[in-house]
Parts: sequence; structure tokens; C-alpha cells
Amino acid sequence: MVDKAFFNERRRGLPRPGEILWFEKLYLACIAICAAEMATRVATSEAGISNEMLPALLLMTSVGFGISLTLTFLTSRGSSRIAMWILVAFFIVGLPSDAVTLFKGDSVALAVITLLRALVEAAALGFLFTPSARRWFKRMPDDQILQETFS
Repeated sequence: MVDKAFFNERRRGLPRPGEILWFEKLYLACIAICAAEMATRVATSEAGISNEMLPALLLMTSVGFGISLTLTFLTSRGSSRIAMWILVAFFIVGLPSDAVTLFKGDSVALAVITLLRALVEAAALGFLFTPSARRWFKRMPDDQILQETFS
């Protein structure tokens, strides 16, 4: 059973800043673009995917989407800095693979979708490092910051 009082106490006086809302929207768009990217990979058979491997690929993709959604909501609604850093780490670890896809040149459509996803993901993660998002992650309302600054 989820203790709603715990979450309400953490949120009291701390509405989600616009940057967090933008992060959530962009990261969900990134997940949708990732689905299109995976469909393009399967359609072009870039990875040499056989019909026998397709169910396993769909299962792994579904699990990956589930993990991404969970981390996104833990970051944007639960103000979890751990989830935020895991998302950042996934992005950094995925950059070499994105570069290979972009410069290999097998499919122009796949390269465009990969570039679009990487740019949207970078923009979404960038919103997490704005001053208001940092304050929100620290669970500090603006008036408390002013009191600490001028006292």
C-alpha cells in the first residue's frame, strides 16, 4: 500500500516547475520516437532480425520501454535524483551506438530518426539541470531559498 501522506508531505508547497513538465513531455516523446526507431530497424532488417528472434526482440523492447517510463515518472513526479542520473547514464552510454547508426549510412530514415531521438532526449535531460529544477529536486520552495540567501 502506498503511503499517500508521504508523497503529499514531500510535495507541500512545491509545485512542479515548468522545466520538469517539459522534461516529462519531451522524454515521453523520446520514448515514442524510440518505438518508431525500433520499427524502422526491424523493417529495414539492419540487425539481421529473423522471424524466430522477433518475439524476444519485442519482449526486450517492451521491458526497455517499461524501465524508461518508470525512470521518467520517478524523475518527473517523484523528484528522484537517482532516477535522473540513471537516465543521464543511459543517454551517455547510448551515444556511441547512435554515432555508429548515424555514420554507417545503411538507412537514411533510420539515421534521421536516431538523430531526432538523440536531440529530443538531450533537450529533455537538459531541462533537469536548470536552476528551478535543481531547487525542486532539493525540495526547497523559492521562499526558503530567499530566506537562506538573505539571512
